[in-house]
Amino acid sequence: MDPLEGYSEEFKKSWAKEALDSWGHDGFYPGGFLLAVLENNLFGAYREGSRESIRLLPDIIMYIYNHLPCDCWGNTKKVSIWKA
Repeated sequence: MDPLEGYSEEFKKSWAKEALDSWGHDGFYPGGFLLAVLENNLFGAYREGSRESIRLLPDIIMYIYNHLPCDCWGNTKKVSIWKA
């Protein structure tokens, strides 16, 4: 079974998936848009995101929930600790 079944082809090939993997595995800064998403900051994500980013948002959220460690997303405190 494909672990990315259900995700758009656009997301599978996107910079967003690569950045999220780097964040989840190595703690590399994912950029302002993804950082806002990881912190559950919807207004910040909308402000920082491009049209492409906003279009990928459903896949991004699903990927974070299903594939990233729960300690690296959810609120500002958890994200700050993960960055450290």
